Amino acid sequence: MGTYVENVLKTNKELKKASKTVGGSRAILLSLKKEAKLPQKFEAYLRLSKKDSAVYEELNKACRRSKAGNVTPFFVLQALERLTKEPKKETQKADKLAKVGKVPATANKEA
Repeated sequence: MGTYVENVLKTNKELKKASKTVGGSRAILLSLKKEAKLPQKFEAYLRLSKKDSAVYEELNKACRRSKAGNVTPFFVLQALERLTKEPKKETQKADKLAKVGKVPATANKEA
């Protein structure tokens, strides 16, 4: 048996340190998926990020950071929303016009 410091305080310190990373936040979200009512598309993306390093890097880049450079599960949820969101119709239309070489009329107006 260890002491209180070894069993509780050191473990808590490591838990806090791990939760400030994308991987740690991902683990927290996946372990609490039922309690947090994690959407299926978020769960699928998080599981894929465990298997594919390119997907993990995309998630890591999309996560915002605190002033101290830390990540929270909330920041990961925000990144997942951005990464899994369907593009709006206006964006799709603008992309099609850009491919054809036509510029939308609003872009030609000068302020």
